Amino acid sequence: MKTVIAIAALALFSVSASAKVEIKGNNEQTVTIKNGAVANTAVGMGAKAKLSAASVQGNAKIGGNNKQTLSVTNGAIANTAVGMGTTAELNIGTVSGK
Repeated sequence: MKTVIAIAALALFSVSASAKVEIKGNNEQTVTIKNGAVANTAVGMGAKAKLSAASVQGNAKIGGNNKQTLSVTNGAIANTAVGMGTTAELNIGTVSGK
């Protein structure tokens, strides 16, 4: 049950956008994984998998404080790409812009 809650929390606190992202003020993102795992896997020719946890992506502009926390206790995070031309991208606690 905790694993399901952790994965739901991961989905809730993930921010992935190709559009303009502006944060004007405090922004806090927290992901907690206890006794569970998060797997980001792409399998097969040309497969792609993308996972963002406690991340801000896009044309990021932060005009205030930003706190991102990811805690893993008795668990694991796996990022795997298997196959020709396969990509698995994992962003944890990152702020990236274009």
